[in-house]
Amino acid sequence: MTAFVPMKASLREEEMIPHLAVEAFRHAFCQASQSASVVYAKDQYLLKQSCNGETQILKNISSYYTDIAVSETTLKRKKKVAF
Repeated sequence: MTAFVPMKASLREEEMIPHLAVEAFRHAFCQASQSASVVYAKDQYLLKQSCNGETQILKNISSYYTDIAVSETTLKRKKKVAF
């Protein structure tokens, strides 16, 4: 079982979390693409990038994207009933 410990962080540190996550993902992608071929989606295409940097288009996936209608209703929480 994993125990999560609450961490105290300043507002500046909390503000940096999304930026650090993007940089970590970018670094992991670079490491993965240098060691093996990587398949990813970009600009509605499925691409395969080999170790030497050569990029190959595998499939056009633009038909798989769907537009979701925006709902005008506001979601509200149900009130808890005290016993």
